[in-house]
Amino acid sequence: MLLTGMILFIICPLLLFFAWNVWRRRRLDKAEASRTAQLEAELAVLKREKDSRQETVGK
Repeated sequence: MLLTGMILFIICPLLLFFAWNVWRRRRLDKAEASRTAQLEAELAVLKREKDSRQETVGK
């Protein structure tokens, strides 16, 4: 009976917490990677616009 109580009240909550933590971190990492890619793409567009403006001003 003691082992069942330990499994139910100690081990299960810890395992659930670790599983939830891993899932949450993966989800946040995906969101961060997506945001980073979006910002890098926007930066590339802005750099191209800046270069094209400098070429037209330089002529």
